[in-house]
Amino acid sequence: MSIFSYHLLSNGVRGARGLYYHYPSLKAVPGLIYSERMMRMQLGEKIFSLSRYKINHLIFFAQWEEESCLDAFLSKNSFGRLLNEGWHARLDPVRRWGNDNGFRLSEIPGQAKPLEDKVVAITIAKMKPMEMVRFIKWGLPVEKQVKSHPGVKVAMAGFRPMQVISTFTIWENENSMRDMVMGKSDVVDSQRHIQAMKERNRRDFYKEFTTLRFRLISEEGTLHTH
Repeated sequence: MSIFSYHLLSNGVRGARGLYYHYPSLKAVPGLIYSERMMRMQLGEKIFSLSRYKINHLIFFAQWEEESCLDAFLSKNSFGRLLNEGWHARLDPVRRWGNDNGFRLSEIPGQAKPLEDKVVAITIAKMKPMEMVRFIKWGLPVEKQVKSHPGVKVAMAGFRPMQVISTFTIWENENSMRDMVMGKSDVVDSQRHIQAMKERNRRDFYKEFTTLRFRLISEEGTLHTH
């Protein structure tokens, strides 16, 4: 089965900002199935706040045929070697919901037994531009709910302006994450996620939306959360 990797280059690494705008072609990288590149975004901050957008931080999210392909990329490819100076997580997919035309998701189970250890959740949304205002109205309260949840260990997001919005969270276990999604958490405004989902069902915000859950295989490097 394929594996995924999630990489973060901060502004402390040479050229992180420039790589977003001068992105190398990865078509010839052996074993790379698909990838997304994004700028980093802080969850829960005001939309027009400078503290929300970390434009000097590059996010790279990829699916690989097997782990050895990722190892070779990080050691032999010039872009991969630069990514290797930052932080990355290696991820074993255990569940998917939705569909993305780039990633190969058919081999990932639609259902799986809840994980008792740390679980990683990633969402990737390809937006309908005309629904962006509605999405912000309903999505920002959910961001705050997730960010302040006692079961979440890491919460951040990535974006390509007017195209893609993605979230990345690490939870202490899958039950904590599911409780948040279902509004069962004993926290203030625990129904925000459910309310946003009802609004999405009424009129969708997205052209495409995918949720992925992973077992965390390993982390390498130092993750700077601010």
